[in-house]
Amino acid sequence: ADGFDDFNMFDIDLLTILRDTIEDPTWQDAGEAVQEFTQWAANASVSRNLEWEYDWESEEDDSGEDGDDTDNDNTDNYQYVIFDNLHPIQTFELNKYHLDLGFELRIEGGFHNDNDYPDDFNMTVTNDAGDVTNVLLVRNHDHHNSYYGRFTAADIAVNTYSFSQPLETYRPPCADYGCVVDRAEFEFKTLQPSLIESMPLEVMDEIFLVSAVGVIVDQDETLLVNEPYNVESTTYDAVDGALSGANVDAAILRVSPGLGASAASTLSADGELTINSAEPSTLTGNYGGSDAIDFLSVSIEPRTQDSEDGDLSDDQAAFSGSIDYAGDSTTGWDLSATLSGQYSQSDRGVAIITTSGETAEGLEFSFSNEMPLPSTPPCTITRGNEWSSNEINIEMNWRNYYYDTEDYREYFDPTEAVSYTIDWGDGTTTTDTISSSHADFGDSGQYQTSQNHYYNPSTSGQESYNIVIDYEFEYGAHYYHSMVYKENHGFEYYDEEGNMYYDGWFATNEEWLYCRLNEPETSATPSASIINEFITNGPFEVMTQQVSTSDAEGKSSITITPPHTGAYVSIVQSEVIRATDGETITGIGLNFGLATEGSIRISNLDVIDYFSGLPVYAANTSQSTQSVTVEATGISNTYHKTTIGHLPLDLSVAFEDVSWAAEPNIQDITFNPGETSRSVQLTHGAPLSLIGIFSTESDSQGEVSIDQTLSPLAVHFGLILHNPQELAINGALGPGQTTNIALSESIEQANRILAVASPSHGFDPATVDFSTITELLSNEALRPATDWPGVEENIVSVCEEIDHYGDHEWNPETENHEPMLKITVRHQSEAIDYGNYEGYSFSMTNHDLVHVETGQSYDHLPLSTSNNGQPQTSIRLNYP
Repeated sequence: ADGFDDFNMFDIDLLTILRDTIEDPTWQDAGEAVQEFTQWAANASVSRNLEWEYDWESEEDDSGEDGDDTDNDNTDNYQYVIFDNLHPIQTFELNKYHLDLGFELRIEGGFHNDNDYPDDFNMTVTNDAGDVTNVLLVRNHDHHNSYYGRFTAADIAVNTYSFSQPLETYRPPCADYGCVVDRAEFEFKTLQPSLIESMPLEVMDEIFLVSAVGVIVDQDETLLVNEPYNVESTTYDAVDGALSGANVDAAILRVSPGLGASAASTLSADGELTINSAEPSTLTGNYGGSDAIDFLSVSIEPRTQDSEDGDLSDDQAAFSGSIDYAGDSTTGWDLSATLSGQYSQSDRGVAIITTSGETAEGLEFSFSNEMPLPSTPPCTITRGNEWSSNEINIEMNWRNYYYDTEDYREYFDPTEAVSYTIDWGDGTTTTDTISSSHADFGDSGQYQTSQNHYYNPSTSGQESYNIVIDYEFEYGAHYYHSMVYKENHGFEYYDEEGNMYYDGWFATNEEWLYCRLNEPETSATPSASIINEFITNGPFEVMTQQVSTSDAEGKSSITITPPHTGAYVSIVQSEVIRATDGETITGIGLNFGLATEGSIRISNLDVIDYFSGLPVYAANTSQSTQSVTVEATGISNTYHKTTIGHLPLDLSVAFEDVSWAAEPNIQDITFNPGETSRSVQLTHGAPLSLIGIFSTESDSQGEVSIDQTLSPLAVHFGLILHNPQELAINGALGPGQTTNIALSESIEQANRILAVASPSHGFDPATVDFSTITELLSNEALRPATDWPGVEENIVSVCEEIDHYGDHEWNPETENHEPMLKITVRHQSEAIDYGNYEGYSFSMTNHDLVHVETGQSYDHLPLSTSNNGQPQTSIRLNYP
């Protein structure tokens, strides 16, 4: 009994717990915190994108109310645009920049003409003190329904800015005739960095790296494929030197960009599918690869959705049958006989053709093509317009089915339309014959015609008419489109809930949804062995991970053999338990090497030392130029392009009184098969420089593909000291030790000495002064762009773009359509975009179009010089 009582009380106990939980004051505190943070984040980011849409359901409710109350005849039921969430914006004492807002207002509606759009809208911005600033949102005549404006705060301070509704009183002139604003958008864009954008920049200035334990990772910086190399780590601290007994976790990662394409190819079929379709019933598929085995299966099913997944399950233009067939993996498939024998030419339509196969490695692949079958009629759409209470217009539209890719549009040839017959539903019909061919209207085949019809007014004024359009095509195919028109109401529609309503416009389908088919798709499912192959021989792999203990010298090592070209990154983490307090302290070290098929080096420069594994060469000459020999090993059996980059290192931070005018120099040389060495001239413009040599396979002209660039044959890096002298270094240099650095007796007096200490071999991130580096990057690169002058300059700077294309266009001088070369010069600037035209003008001088080979110049058609009082930001030159 107790068990049953507990069960019966279970739901009441749950509700009690839920009530107590909700009433807990902690929830209120948490909710307030979340609300405050949300408000702060909104103000910190500043940018807003507000939207408004016409409430059609509200209008239907108003129009559906019973009664004939004439007292409300003068009531304005027009829906004015009020943007929700047009909340004030707060600025803080932490803001680094002025509040500088660009406004873009866009309105969309069934306006009758361009005059229904005003030239501008006014809005106000009010601050805490009640100061009001008027902002004019000016129409951009290049975008007829867009308005732009700008507001810049007078100072940087804690303040709150509120905004008025820009469209709260807007009623277009055509509203008296039934037009409305269908949709509106109001976008805020911050032209100067907001608080949330500037915070990361400020934080970056404060970052520097501290390592509790030092870890030096030593490995060769250039490696050879299939030859083992050793990675040795040393764990130490600045007081005790080498640390023994440290837990060392080491991992080696391989990054091989050059294997990306080949690895990706294992995840897809080698060939492409080409489908040939032609009247009356030719339908074949040819697979261009040689990796398929057994057979290619093909299925044809009806189209059931439009390009946005709308339902087309009852579409009469879709193929109504189903075909399954097995073709040959080598020759493809041929469904011509099957299609001709089972389906007449009047029984075709848009279908989904799926071709599937499998490779010997177990890759299952398929191709999906949405297309009209041979002898399918064109895409047919009917539109209706109510011109008055008793007169309508019916428009018939035909065009070729098509699909879009990023680069082009592909059309399908249809059969021809023969005629159409309209049954107006009042006992009258209209029949017309189509004399044109789709080929007369270009690639799209787009053609339309229309018919008007007047209905005699009925006694009730509520008469409905069932309209049917019978489209006839070649081979006896028919499409039937129907609609219902009600006198004084419009065309009948039903919403998703089945409720009927009326509209003055009707369409059987939208062209961009119905006539535009899906782009062909390819899919593949790899087998387990293919996935394993991709991981092993793909662009990224964890080669090994080992956990060990450092020896008496603080060392631990791994030996590995690179199987592929690429970068091999060694990451080592060491953990030590501190004896004084038992705390675990950690250090991380890293290094990397580039593995290639061959090697390359400089043979006639002396290597005097190594700096973190990089060789330090001595250019023992007082001359500013020197001939050096580049020698290649292991890659002499092919053409290869070798790029030598010589970069003078600017040490003006340490020696600011010395002029550093040397420029980087890049040279390309091509090795012929059998050549192993070439000479190049180096210019020594600075005491210290970096040299990098990069060799890739090429053709005889030194041309290199992207894949070859991603898989270099050999690389080499080093430092060059120009005519170095020796310093006297007395004493050991190590953890906790100091040494003296002095000029040798043979060197004259110096004003300044720059000393840099680094392990000869290996790299430890803790030895790098990251705070100095980040400060240098900030001062030289970041600050000029993010400080006030840089931000202002970015706003007012003008970017010029030039593009060109060819088309057929009307030539007013010859009064003919002619081939036309169109060259557009466009200026883009945030200041111009948001209405600041002051001081801006677009002028072109000495713009000639000249044929390079013949020297012939061409004249363009006259330019337009007016843009409704606004300066032009683009000019298009038309050359017939």
